[in-house]
Amino acid sequence: MAFALPLKTEPCLRLLAYWNELRGDALLPKRADLDPSGFLEVLPYISILEVRDRDTMIYRLCGTGLRDILGFEATGCNLLDLVSATARPVRAYRNWVAATRPCMIAYEVDLTYPSGAIYAHEGISLPLAPRRPDAPPLLLRAFAPIPGEIWYNRAAARRGGADPSFRFVDIGAGTAASIHPAGDFLAPEPVPA
Repeated sequence: MAFALPLKTEPCLRLLAYWNELRGDALLPKRADLDPSGFLEVLPYISILEVRDRDTMIYRLCGTGLRDILGFEATGCNLLDLVSATARPVRAYRNWVAATRPCMIAYEVDLTYPSGAIYAHEGISLPLAPRRPDAPPLLLRAFAPIPGEIWYNRAAARRGGADPSFRFVDIGAGTAASIHPAGDFLAPEPVPA
């Protein structure tokens, strides 16, 4: 079931290779089987996102390289609190789909640093089966600068514009029809009676 993508950064390439090896013939690797020593060289660029619901996506782990790139420590933060109100529905939808469908995310995005410098970065998100059936799904993620060098931040970097390279990648369960949320996703979730 393994597949390859034309990725540009070592962290994304290594994480995808490890994830493919870990899952074998299964649709998803299990969280319980995850061993950080399998991708130790790129661990600073790795994060684990716990997707609790459409509004709550918590960074359970966020590598030190990501802190240096982004300009803040994201471990324990809700991913959706870190983006603008206009970007929130799209970010929520894309991560929700990747975690619950499940499928892979691949994208490139520009980050604007406080100095005004703009650098391209590559990211992937790979779904993991949780430890228990009643636990939230997880996304194993890598994010790294395409030039290969980190520019350290003392303030949070800003995302530049849209990410036209964004794509869902089928890992065996299909993908969403669109990369943009539809009206039914944007509507509030019904409250159980």
